[in-house]
Amino acid sequence: MLEVIYYILLFAILLILGFGFNEAISRAGLSKERRGRFLGGYAGLMLLFIVSTGALALTDFYKSFSLPPRLVLLGVLPAFAIIIYYYAAPRFKDITAAFPLLFTIYFQSFRIIVELLIHGAYQKGLGPVIVTYEGRNFDIIAGLSAPLVGWMYARGLLSKKLVLTWNLLCLMLLANIVFIFISLMVNPQFWGYETPPVSMDFLTTPYVYIAAVYMPVAVFMHVMSIKKLL
Repeated sequence: MLEVIYYILLFAILLILGFGFNEAISRAGLSKERRGRFLGGYAGLMLLFIVSTGALALTDFYKSFSLPPRLVLLGVLPAFAIIIYYYAAPRFKDITAAFPLLFTIYFQSFRIIVELLIHGAYQKGLGPVIVTYEGRNFDIIAGLSAPLVGWMYARGLLSKKLVLTWNLLCLMLLANIVFIFISLMVNPQFWGYETPPVSMDFLTTPYVYIAAVYMPVAVFMHVMSIKKLL
């Protein structure tokens, strides 16, 4: 059941992000033709990325704790390449400009579910407690605070500067858990372990989508929010 929820969340966040893009396209007053091209390209690219990442995981390709981490090379870096391309391409600037700011804030609440899923993986023995909110992973704070920050900003109770600060702090929370996961795999002695305490099953589907999709999507939305606030 835990694995099924991973897949449900995966498609839910990509679908919701698609709705956000659709709203931005409507606000920007773009043509139906461009709307179709963009949303079709988005759907196709995401499907290709999910399938290719999952296919590599099914072949056990990612099952290695050697440097450089294979999941980072062929899972995380391609995701960030897509993010960089989107923000660097001039043709997407009007969509970014029209993207609803509150959407970028509320969206981050999906991280509550991500952290519950990580905790579920820990309870199955796939990783140490340090990777959960009971250990050194504080990313759930970002998810819990997102609805409150969005609500307060919508009512003029928070300034743009404070929301900008919140975005930066949430990115730091992401960086923290990324560091924990990678260091546990490649240098477990840093945390007092003789061998990596993370199960190789964490490098198979659906768990690979934590690093390859959930985390990059969170970063993508933070960058969107920051660009709009600035």
